[in-house]
Amino acid sequence: NIYDELANKISESQIINNIKNLNEVIPDMKKSNNPKLIFETIIIKILNIKDNENYEPKIIQLEEKIQHPKKVTQKLNIKLNDNINHEFLEKLENIRINNTLCNFNKKEFLAIKSKLDEIRVMLMNPVYSDITSLLLEGNLKAYGNNIMVFVYENDHLSKMFNEQIIKIEELLNEVFKQKYKVISTNDNKWNKIKDEFNNKKKEYHFIEEPNLDNMLKKTNNSLDTEFNDIIEYK
Repeated sequence: NIYDELANKISESQIINNIKNLNEVIPDMKKSNNPKLIFETIIIKILNIKDNENYEPKIIQLEEKIQHPKKVTQKLNIKLNDNINHEFLEKLENIRINNTLCNFNKKEFLAIKSKLDEIRVMLMNPVYSDITSLLLEGNLKAYGNNIMVFVYENDHLSKMFNEQIIKIEELLNEVFKQKYKVISTNDNKWNKIKDEFNNKKKEYHFIEEPNLDNMLKKTNNSLDTEFNDIIEYK
């Protein structure tokens, strides 16, 4: 049968060598922002390429991508949502950054930053892979009151992050078994915030944040429903 044919085509030493090769790349896959690329490369190497030289250029091409990766965000399956209330998100951004800085603790910040790399394991999870890649693109710049503040090089990535905060917090809870809040801003805004904080130009006092249910814009249907409820109530 087919299994006997396969068994006759590969020796025991080849099997052991293939398992060894796979085990060797597992740490690299955990650290990489693109583990699928590494996996694809090692699988092609495991194949018997001696009988098919067409694989060689493919391996060289993949290894070049691994050595010189493009920005992960170019391949993210995340799009900005037109139904998001961006005025609400801007308000939430200001409040969460304020609440982080009013209780900033450098020791706690360094501790959370050192363990953040553990989320790389979620790159292999199809539910969270894109969110994980987006999270790894940012830089954790502050932590306080159980809130993480990430900074991105441009406003587009920051907005993309903030639209996904519910799913990002779900991801962090899945990895660390602890509830965190997150928010992001861009480099330009952060440089101004950092200057105000370091030079004590501003006082920070805790502010209650609005309910995340208000993140989505109200559609005409939802407004009609609210209006009908008022009529019925009267």
